[in-house]
Amino acid sequence: MKNKTFRFACFAPFDFQGVEKHLSAMAAKGWRLEKAGGSLWSYRRAEPARVRCAVTCPPEGEEETPDRLFFQDLCASAGWEKAADWAGMQIYTSEREDPTPLETDPGLFLERVHRSMKSGYLRSHLGQMVFAAFWVLRAGLGSPRRFFLSNLSIGMFLSALLLLLLHGSCSAGYWFWYRRSLRSVEEGGDLAPLPGWFRALSRVYDLWIFLLLPPVLLELACGTPQSIRTGAWALLGTLMAVGLALGLNRYLKGRTMSRENQAVLALVCVFVLALPFIEWDSYPGPAPETPEPEVDEYLWQGQVWDREPQEIPLTAEDLTGRTWPHVRRTARAEGRTLFASEIRYTEAAARADGTRAYLHYVITDIPSDRLCRAVLDEIRTGPSFLQYQSEDPAPWGAETAWRLEYPDGRTTGEWLVQWPGRIAAFRAEGLDLTPEQKAVTGTRLAPEGRKEGTR
Repeated sequence: MKNKTFRFACFAPFDFQGVEKHLSAMAAKGWRLEKAGGSLWSYRRAEPARVRCAVTCPPEGEEETPDRLFFQDLCASAGWEKAADWAGMQIYTSEREDPTPLETDPGLFLERVHRSMKSGYLRSHLGQMVFAAFWVLRAGLGSPRRFFLSNLSIGMFLSALLLLLLHGSCSAGYWFWYRRSLRSVEEGGDLAPLPGWFRALSRVYDLWIFLLLPPVLLELACGTPQSIRTGAWALLGTLMAVGLALGLNRYLKGRTMSRENQAVLALVCVFVLALPFIEWDSYPGPAPETPEPEVDEYLWQGQVWDREPQEIPLTAEDLTGRTWPHVRRTARAEGRTLFASEIRYTEAAARADGTRAYLHYVITDIPSDRLCRAVLDEIRTGPSFLQYQSEDPAPWGAETAWRLEYPDGRTTGEWLVQWPGRIAAFRAEGLDLTPEQKAVTGTRLAPEGRKEGTR
């Protein structure tokens, strides 16, 4: 028979009625509270008994200060035995049938509770709200293309947004309870009971914290070696940042600090905790794993070529109508989510007479017109020393088309073409695209519905 057990106790520090009812029920089953952690509480086996429990707020200061020891002695003389410290509160138990109440003045009790909540509970939620808001704003103000092509970035954004709402709801719930309790005390009553919805919200918050980590680890485990390496460095940096924050807290514990210095320290800790994730979040995310095709290769003029090149949407043969005996092709998925997908294609082609051609194009599919326009605008505001010049999209069979040029008007051989739901960034070397070749390119790279319409 086990003599120790653990329970998830998702209670807010000011949920006195909920804690007292829970501990009394556990004592009736033969379990006494041994230690109250954040959410995981431990219990030791004892004889089942009718035990009364009470939660109180001790004087401020360390556990061994004279005021706290005197307060504990007063509780003991009233028949209460200290069971555990918990989140700035203290939990007491008594087996007496009718013990002396620990708190006889609800007004003073509420004042102490409010002071404790401001320095602990509310400050903690505020700091985590700032941290979550940092990620929400960073995603909203960052690169739409990189964000919507990364399942990891989308997951981190949704998690941060939910955490922001949960922390905000917890803080608002406390103020709602405090205002109700303040009114009740002013009218001569006791502290207000905690609403059932807030107790459920606390459970949702704790459950979400425990469920947040596995999907992120799964995303990293299923990703590419680069994403796993990046995630590993981010997690290591996070552990170091947490250690630094805990070390600062331990060093400064008990030292007097002004509120301004405390605020600065809190912001520094939030920034340090966020720092390891910045490079991790900037990575576009692991590309969908697709099996590499078996390619039979050979060597010609010091370069590797494919004996049987894989199929890609557009080739140099399609553009020139000529056979290229030496060809090397690649196709790589750059990202795939519910919102967008991107594939990068390349082809190098050569002939025995020394003629060479090179194609490189990236096809980005985005069903949302609004998102498609945002990504298009982001691509067009690329390198500052280059500029996109609008050109007639009719030869491409597209909605819009741009040609990338140097400031002096020289072309770079790159085009940006947009159809409904698709963007193609196209570059050709060794080929001067004619209107006919642009039409072939548009027919090959356009979405399926547009291809059928152009035939």
